[in-house]
Amino acid sequence: MRLLVVISMLFSIFSAHADEKLAIETLLKRPFLDDYYSNVVFGYNIVTDTPKYAQRYVGNQLSCSSCHLQSGTVEHAIPLNVAGLYPKWRDESGNRNGSGMRIRECFAYNQNGVMPPETAPEVLAVAAYISYLSDGEIIGQPPEGRGVPKIETSNHQPDPANGQLIYNEHCLSCHQNSNDTPTQHALWGEHSYNKGSSMNKPETLAGYIWANKAVNNQQKLSHEQALDVAAFINQQPRPDNPDHGKISTVRDRISPPDLSQRPELETLLSSEPDDTFYRNVVLGYNIVNNTQRYAKRYTGNSLNCTNCHLNAGRTKDAIPLNVTGIYPKWRNKNGRRNGIGLRIRECFAFSHNGIMPPENAPEVLAVAAYISYLSVGEVIGVPPEGQGIPTLPSTAYDPNPANGKEVYMNQCAACHQQNGEGIPGIPPLWGMDSYNKGAGMNQIQKSASFIWANMPLGMGKTLTHQQALDVAAFLNLQIRPSDPREHRMLKILEDLVTHVSMFLNKNAEQAEAP
Repeated sequence: MRLLVVISMLFSIFSAHADEKLAIETLLKRPFLDDYYSNVVFGYNIVTDTPKYAQRYVGNQLSCSSCHLQSGTVEHAIPLNVAGLYPKWRDESGNRNGSGMRIRECFAYNQNGVMPPETAPEVLAVAAYISYLSDGEIIGQPPEGRGVPKIETSNHQPDPANGQLIYNEHCLSCHQNSNDTPTQHALWGEHSYNKGSSMNKPETLAGYIWANKAVNNQQKLSHEQALDVAAFINQQPRPDNPDHGKISTVRDRISPPDLSQRPELETLLSSEPDDTFYRNVVLGYNIVNNTQRYAKRYTGNSLNCTNCHLNAGRTKDAIPLNVTGIYPKWRNKNGRRNGIGLRIRECFAFSHNGIMPPENAPEVLAVAAYISYLSVGEVIGVPPEGQGIPTLPSTAYDPNPANGKEVYMNQCAACHQQNGEGIPGIPPLWGMDSYNKGAGMNQIQKSASFIWANMPLGMGKTLTHQQALDVAAFLNLQIRPSDPREHRMLKILEDLVTHVSMFLNKNAEQAEAP
């Protein structure tokens, strides 16, 4: 019986990371899921019944789905398929907010509760659910039916008294009269959203009422009726804005930048950006382009990110970085679905043979911002054109390291040197100053694909597939740091042996030199 349970568990987990997206109904029925889908389900539950699943951060009985109808899946009812719009400028904060910050603010204003910390499980779960709903959306482009519709207000003066009559006729049966009782439908009073909520803005509330309130389940209210009802609701008592006037100070101090189009990278690099997001984009570019200067504390060799992500991650078939939309992504390397932050951190540990930074390290956040910037226009859940590196077809021959050495000496050694140590501006391909055995480039197939598509630099796709495989096999036999995932003492011994071997080899080469 226990064996059957284990088999069932493994089947559920591994079938949950297939390429196709699993429906939420399927996920809710599965007893075992991977970390990402577990978070998606947790996020769905929080959105559907917030007081039950996120009780410690709420101050009323509203659920997220009270505004985001049907758990955020209804157009014009503030749907949650909006991961591709963030980071996004908000007048309220005078900055460009990530989706995590927006989620946290919802707890403070709409739930009239406590703003959770950035890494709270509830925040991460709702972010995962938003990401899940956003599959197929274009990064940087508003989804169809996003938010609430804007309605014409110029020719009508809202009438709260008429709004009360309409409310009593069409809304009272669900929302009650005094709204003093703690229900999921309280529109005012201590159990409703506070004055810092977007729903406290007449134009937002009126657009929401018009789009989603049907009269006798058949026809919508008119624009004028929606404006009147919103004016009536806005006159009712509710908890104060927890910011206590700080928002107006921010609005007076900061004006939003031009958001009509994404600034060119060259423009950002030649000026001081106005907001935190674009300052992070610039820092992220600098880290990718010159890791040794801008993220030295986490590196253990002399490589820069751009040595593999050519042209700072902007070249197709050279592991480009416009990949925000395909994360979270399953990786066999660690047996889990990885967010972009973990992927960045692992690069420091393996490709840079360094130290894995903490999740909230400025360097990690900056590189993530740069990747997000490069990803504008890509479709969430769809691999961008030229993503990663091409997969080489079978050549019907095994890789031959001896032939690879000959090709290397003829085609690669002029830049990377015969001993593989490189020169300033040209990366070392082996030795203690190169990537370690845990890096993706230490896999022959992956290394061969990169070599074929991009090397010699500026002459990519001139080697044959077999030559690329042979060179990769030759590189794979060379001395380099051990995989940090292996036993710590074994790693120390291997590194010691590697250092001694390289020292002896270098002395032997010098002795043989004329």
